[in-house]
Amino acid sequence: MYRKKISLILVVFFWGMAQGCWAQFSVGGELGVALPFGSLSNLVNTGFGGQGHASYYLNKNFSLGLGVGYYTFSGNEQTNSFEQYKANITPIVVKANYYFSQADFQPFVGLDAGFYRLASRFQVANTTQVLGESYWGLSPSVGLLVDTSHHLKLLGNIKYNYIASDIESTDFLTIHLGAIYVFSPDKNK
Repeated sequence: MYRKKISLILVVFFWGMAQGCWAQFSVGGELGVALPFGSLSNLVNTGFGGQGHASYYLNKNFSLGLGVGYYTFSGNEQTNSFEQYKANITPIVVKANYYFSQADFQPFVGLDAGFYRLASRFQVANTTQVLGESYWGLSPSVGLLVDTSHHLKLLGNIKYNYIASDIESTDFLTIHLGAIYVFSPDKNK
């Protein structure tokens, strides 16, 4: 019930923000490293992965979108008693970004909210176990877009990923580099 209420609040909020849209659309992707914190860092080492996303610009300073990512981690052999431990995290999120400028260098802040699928695979006494569950999570971010042409922009960002899981702390920091392609209806925008 809690998830339905939060989802309804987000839909109403984003619908209200969508009134008077600017009609610009973008798709993109980013790759980077994932640095685990807290209890997660006791289980896994630094991970790698990325995210693909599509965004709709409501005006020159605000965009909403959807994103899907995948991050994979190897087991931390010093504190993990399992053989061949591997974990992955798959975020499926709604994205909101606010851009401070329309110049060639565009700093921005963002927030991703959605579901994070945590899966782990480990071996105990020659038996492979696979576990997985989905949790609610948030990822505030700061970043920079750099115009390279009318449609192509380079992207760099840092995200703090918080996942409300059963583990004491399932937080990780991601540092990404990527690109987006902007489908603009007007060549002057």
